[in-house]
This record gives sequence, structure tokens and C-alpha cells, in this order.
Amino acid sequence: MKDLVNLQSAFMALDKDETGRILYDVKKIAESKFSIINLVNKYDLEIKDGNQQQVLIDFSQFMDIMTNNIIYNRQRFGTEATCYESDQSNVHCLI
Repeated sequence: MKDLVNLQSAFMALDKDETGRILYDVKKIAESKFSIINLVNKYDLEIKDGNQQQVLIDFSQFMDIMTNNIIYNRQRFGTEATCYESDQSNVHCLI
């Protein structure tokens, strides 16, 4: 749940002009190494420039993309967490 709140805060911070839509760099989408056209069709994205580098997305599309990025990255890197101990605190990370 905290991740969703953080994503909402991130979107609001990116939406500086408060239009409900933001420009987003296609390269930041984990699935972008696949066909950009398939990606645009999957999320119904509006390409903002001719080079297909940025898309205009709304909050719902942003949440779908970010959720799928999290799932994609966890599958890619594994879901096992390793605990690293330090003097200050324990740190968990995905490996």
C-alpha cells in the first residue's frame, strides 16, 4: 500500500501544471526494450514527439506502467530478499 501512495505522490510531483497528464520517457518503462509500438498499443499511449522518446500519460496509465515495471523487475531479478545487517539497521533487498 505504501508503494501505491509513493507512486501517487511521484505522479503529482511530475504533474507540475496540474493537467492530470505528464510527459514520460519511454526508456524508463521496463518493457521498452520490446517493440515501442506494442508498448504504445498496450497502454494506449500518446506519442508526444516523432522520435518516440516521450509519451503523454494520465494517472491510470502511469499506475499500470509502474506496477508492471515493479512486477517485471522482480521477476527479472528474483523475489528472494537477503538481509544485510549493519550497526544502524537491517536492510532487505531483492537479489
